[in-house]
Amino acid sequence: MQLYNPEPSLGKQRQGGWKTILGYAYQAKWYKSLLMSNRPYDWHVILILPSMSLEEHQVYWRVMSKRLTQSRLNLVWIREITLENRLHYHCLVKSSLSKENLRKCFEAATPSEITLRVSPIDSEIGLIEYLLKLGKFKRKRVYFSKESTLNKHGVIGHPFSVSLKEHRQKVICRERRMTAALAPWAEYFNVPLAELRCAFHKPMKIKLPESILQ
Repeated sequence: MQLYNPEPSLGKQRQGGWKTILGYAYQAKWYKSLLMSNRPYDWHVILILPSMSLEEHQVYWRVMSKRLTQSRLNLVWIREITLENRLHYHCLVKSSLSKENLRKCFEAATPSEITLRVSPIDSEIGLIEYLLKLGKFKRKRVYFSKESTLNKHGVIGHPFSVSLKEHRQKVICRERRMTAALAPWAEYFNVPLAELRCAFHKPMKIKLPESILQ
């Protein structure tokens, strides 16, 4: 079974998950926000699995996840499909273990031999954008096939203080409060509300009152 789709459809933002162009962009934006809000992470672990069928992989990953859970590790995993129809995993690990001991935990959890890379994280923002193929990494996206039943991401242990659903609701509530606060000022300056919101992220030609920037 081919796991990736070489010609994904445009789709819709809230439909199609990671299988369509707009769906991927929408999901990646939200997941980046969740990952960023739950920093810091200590280690980046790459798992390169051997070629296997979908059924074999599901059994393999179930066993490995159970063993990693028993090791009391807290991590986020992101599943990546290659053009060779193989699966890689990127793990953001929260752990005070040394590099050597962390490697031993993963080696003990693998049902068979795999390629394993463990490295400290230098730039969390850059790494997260790379893992989700955002920004300059957008062209590296590989989409799941329509028939695939695999999840794009998941967790082992408790790396998050809140779930994606809770985080999304929190962000939506914050955005609504910001919109309500800025709406009168957008009317006062006679500028689009979306343009005014950018003042919180980058300089603008208009000077905003200090009262709304506090």
